Amino acid sequence: MSAHPLTTHQRQIHLDFHTSPFIGDVGVEFDAKTFAKTLKAAHVNSVTVFAKCHHGMCYYPTKHGTQHPALNGRDLMGEQIEALHREGIRAPIYTTVVWEENVANLHPEWRQMTKDGYFAGWNTSPDMAGKAPGIWKFNNFLHPDYIAYYEDHLREICKNYEVDGLFHDILFFPPGAGWDEHGRKVRAKKGWLDDTQENLDRLEGYAQSEFVKRISKLVKGLKPKATYFYNSSNDLRGDTATGPRVRQPHMTHFELESLPSGFWGYQHYPRLARAIQHWGKPWMGMTGRFQKMWGDFGGIKPQPALEYECFRAQSMGGASSVGDQLPPRGTLDQGAYDLIGAVYEQWEKAEPFYANSTALPQVGVATAAFPGGDHAEAGKSEEGAVQLCEEAHYDAMMVDEQSDPSQLAKLDLIMLTDTTVITPKLKTKLKNWYAKGGKLIVSYKGGCDANGDWALDFLPIQILSHVETKPTYWRSSKSFSAELAGSDRVFYQQGLNVKAPKGAKTLIQRVLPYFPRTDLTFSSHFQTPA
Repeated sequence: MSAHPLTTHQRQIHLDFHTSPFIGDVGVEFDAKTFAKTLKAAHVNSVTVFAKCHHGMCYYPTKHGTQHPALNGRDLMGEQIEALHREGIRAPIYTTVVWEENVANLHPEWRQMTKDGYFAGWNTSPDMAGKAPGIWKFNNFLHPDYIAYYEDHLREICKNYEVDGLFHDILFFPPGAGWDEHGRKVRAKKGWLDDTQENLDRLEGYAQSEFVKRISKLVKGLKPKATYFYNSSNDLRGDTATGPRVRQPHMTHFELESLPSGFWGYQHYPRLARAIQHWGKPWMGMTGRFQKMWGDFGGIKPQPALEYECFRAQSMGGASSVGDQLPPRGTLDQGAYDLIGAVYEQWEKAEPFYANSTALPQVGVATAAFPGGDHAEAGKSEEGAVQLCEEAHYDAMMVDEQSDPSQLAKLDLIMLTDTTVITPKLKTKLKNWYAKGGKLIVSYKGGCDANGDWALDFLPIQILSHVETKPTYWRSSKSFSAELAGSDRVFYQQGLNVKAPKGAKTLIQRVLPYFPRTDLTFSSHFQTPA
């Protein structure tokens, strides 16, 4: 069996080309030979090229879509693939699913709807003043006619080109969506008619599962050797009927989009990589050469930043993908490829040392997000726990209800974060692991189920209620921390009353404030002292 391309082609460029039909000189400077030589010189051995962009423009002659009007029938994508292959560079093909402006305008009946009858949309271009003009329209991947249109698009590509792989982008619903005719039918059948975030999360999970199964079967039949990946949020979910676990069985690999200087931040990537690296499929970390965000034309980050972002993927056993965007006229930004080449040259030299490496985590961190929950807050909980492990130099892995028991058996400790939700499947796995001598750290509500009830009945502790007053203060014992024992530390959130067994060792005492701060009783400027 041949090696997966991500093990042999680890230095990728994700070459965006979201180019408005209002731009009239697309590709006029494009020279295929120079294009491929520039990438080769930058030590790149895989480039994701564009079939269709978010504007709905195709960059090849098409009978099943709309070619960018400035190309006048020119096969820009075909020229790129041919030139890259001549240089021995892999060329998987990008196409967009949900965000394609052209088809949304031609077929408004295919668009996602909100409950009050509006089209769903999303502004993704925040600027210093709040929001920049422009909003992406969402097409509905539950609509059978839209699915058929997308399948024709893929058949056309697979018939006319040598396809190394396919990258299907933007497979999700925005907040408030899922109320078109087809969404309502699924909601009614599944009992998801209440207008809640939980029901939208579950509808999205169902829609993703049905879509990726159908499209992967099509692609595998047309191009058996091609890779295929579906890009959506990779934020983890405790209930794996939602989130990236839904798509996992129907993809050949993962590409973990996480531009730290965008809205992801530097703590986003580590927690997701520490999950996906244990899911049994090759993966790559995707960052960008941009200073800020996708499409940050003219923006370029310092070399140490790109080194850090790429090398941490390599150190964890993944491949690398650096996002760029081809300027409309078709000439790559030389400064960007001087930067990328300086980083990828180092990567290439290190490849033999990381080949076939295996992570050896000692600590597990249980996933925190749950359908309908505060996903941002859950992400913070996960990121805080992972960062604690990184700073203490313990390799960690993210744990969920689908985690392999043989992997859990190798862990010394599992942490349940402030917001971890215990599902029945996860409870069973934790109980079995704990019975064999595993150690648990449970923080705040990390041992509760989706209803907020204590779920870990195999532990000799129990949550009784919230603390009556807040904030509370923590006073450490000298045996736990002599440094902290000399002062009280405030805990800003409302704490829990916990019942512990006789003989339990208390490391930190809770100290209450004199009285709750109200309009009638208060002291000083901010909070009542301990």
